Amino acid sequence: MQIIQIYLKHKKNDFNSRHSCYSCIRAMRGFSLVELLVTVSIFSFIAVSVFVRNSEFNNSVLLSNLAYDIGLSIRQAQVYGLSVREFGSTGEFNLGYGVEFGDADRFGYTFFGDLDDDGVYDASGELVESYSIKKSNIIKDFCAEKPDGVQRCASTNDITKLSVTFKRPEPDAIINTSLGETYQKAIITIGASASSAEKQIIVESTGQISVQ
Repeated sequence: MQIIQIYLKHKKNDFNSRHSCYSCIRAMRGFSLVELLVTVSIFSFIAVSVFVRNSEFNNSVLLSNLAYDIGLSIRQAQVYGLSVREFGSTGEFNLGYGVEFGDADRFGYTFFGDLDDDGVYDASGELVESYSIKKSNIIKDFCAEKPDGVQRCASTNDITKLSVTFKRPEPDAIINTSLGETYQKAIITIGASASSAEKQIIVESTGQISVQ
C-alpha cells in the first residue's frame, strides 16, 4: 500500500512539473500574428503622424524665415536710402534704394539703387542684388493699398510690379506700381507652393515694416 502511495505521489509531481513547463513555453512563445499586425499598425501610425507634423513644422519655420528675410531686405533699403552711401563706383551718393517685386518672377525679388529717381527698378545698371526664393516657397501676391483702402493687386491683374523705395532725408516709404497712383501701404504675400500656409510683409508709407 505504501509503495502504491509513493508511486502515485511521484506521478503527480511529474504531472505538475510537465504542466508547469508547458505553461512556461506558452508564456515564452511571443506574439501571435494578430498581435504582431496590431503592433506594427500602431507604430506605423505614430511614425506617419510624427513625420507629417515635423514636415509641417519645418515648412512653417522656412516660411517665417523667408518673410523676415524679405522684411530685412526692405529694412536694408531703408538704411541705405537714409545713409550717405555711394552707389557702386558711380560717384553718386544722393539716391534712393528700394526693393521691387514683379509678376514675371514669383521666385525672387530685386534690391536696386534708384539712379534716375523714378521710384522703380529700370535696368541692370541699377541692380544691387537679386534674391532667389527656395525651399518650395513662392511670392503668391503683392498689393498696393490706396489711402481710401482700395487695393491694386497682382492676383487681380491690376499691377505687374510693386516697388518700395526710400530716400534721404525722410524715412517714409515711397510705394510705386505701374499705375502711377499714390499708395499708403504695400502688402507682399508669400506662401508654400504646395499648401495654403501664408505670411504677409506689410510696409506702411510711414516706413514701418511688419511681418504677419
